[in-house]
Amino acid sequence: MIHITKDGFKRFEWNGDLRQELEEEFEALHALRDGVTEVEEGVTLGDIITFTYRDEFLRGFIGCYSSCDVSAFYEELQWGVKPLAVPLSPSPEPVIPAPESSSVPPAPRFIQEIAGPNDTGQLRYCTVAMEVEVSESKKYKISKTLDLSLDFHGRGDDERKWSLDLLPLAEIAALPFRLEANGCVQHLLEGSYEVEDGLRYTPSLLEVLDAIFFDISFHGSPTDKVGVSLDMERMVKEIRDGTAKLVPLKLDKDETIQ
Repeated sequence: MIHITKDGFKRFEWNGDLRQELEEEFEALHALRDGVTEVEEGVTLGDIITFTYRDEFLRGFIGCYSSCDVSAFYEELQWGVKPLAVPLSPSPEPVIPAPESSSVPPAPRFIQEIAGPNDTGQLRYCTVAMEVEVSESKKYKISKTLDLSLDFHGRGDDERKWSLDLLPLAEIAALPFRLEANGCVQHLLEGSYEVEDGLRYTPSLLEVLDAIFFDISFHGSPTDKVGVSLDMERMVKEIRDGTAKLVPLKLDKDETIQ
C-alpha cells in the first residue's frame, strides 16, 4: 500500500503478527501497482509533480505511459505566475523549491498575458475521483455499457468540478490534493449525476499519477497549452464581437444534444 506524504511516496506492508503497517523501501517499479490508501494532509499538486520528477524511474515511465514530458511540466512549476489566493492553511509554506542552478525565471510574455485573474477563485483543492458512465446505444443495438475511469479535477466549496488542464501549473501548485472516498455514477441518457456512497475503489499509484499527468498534458506541452488558451480566448472574443464564422450543427435523425 502507498501513502502520499509531504516527504514523498512511501510504501507499507501489513504485518499480521504485529497487526500494523510497516514501512518498506520504496521501489517505483514494484510500487506502481500498489493501492494508494492514504494522502497526508497538506500534500499538494505541486508536491506530487515534484516527487514524480525526482524519481528517475517514475519520470521516465509516466512520460511514456501518460504521454507526458514530466520534466517540462516540472519546469512549468517554476514560471513566475502569481498563485491563486486561496486559504490553504493558517500559515501556508512554499511547496515548490526554486531551480537549483538559477533563480526562478519570469513567465514568458504570452504566459503573462493570460495569467491574470481566472474564474477559479472558488477552487479549494484538486482531486482524483472514480467515475462510472452508464450509457445506452440504440444505434449499435447495445442495451447498456459501463465505463470506469479516474477523473482529475478541481473542487470548490460548492463541490462544483473545475477543469484544470489549461491553467498555469504555478497558479494551482499549492492546491491541496485529495482522493475521493466515494465514486460517482453518470447516467448519460438521463443526464443525471449522482454520488454512490457504496461505490468504493482504491486506485493504484500508477492510476493516480496517470490521471494527473494525462490531464495536465491533455493539450500537449506547457507552451502548447498556452497556445490553446490564446486560441480559445480569440474565438470567444470573435463570437462576442459577432465576427466569428460559425458553421450550423447538423445532427442525424436519432441524435440529440445532451
